[in-house]
Amino acid sequence: MFNQNFDKNWKLFEQNNLFTDEVKIKEYQNFNVAEMTIKDIFFDFDYLKTFFQKPFSDSRHFVANGYANGWDIEPSPVSDKLELIIEYTPQRNFYVLMVIYVLIVTVFAGIVAVKLYRNKINK
Repeated sequence: MFNQNFDKNWKLFEQNNLFTDEVKIKEYQNFNVAEMTIKDIFFDFDYLKTFFQKPFSDSRHFVANGYANGWDIEPSPVSDKLELIIEYTPQRNFYVLMVIYVLIVTVFAGIVAVKLYRNKINK
């Protein structure tokens, strides 16, 4: 369960080797679950790991406790370790638009710099 208001845009992705350097916060022995520190990936290219990856099926995403996001996750018979990323997918629009914005600002700054340089040479 993810304690945020239910929204179909919250997606769950399976990842490997996310927590190699993370600190364990709490361990739930009865459920064989460990809670790790949150990894802030705003200025990290790790967010690209999920950009083209298929999330868990929407049919496994449900409203938990009347408001929260929950996923029905089947344990893997192969591994006893499952690492997951919960992502609000509209955030991807922000990343794409940020890249476009930086490119536009760079192009315009280049144009202004070239015009200023040409004006300086012509004087």
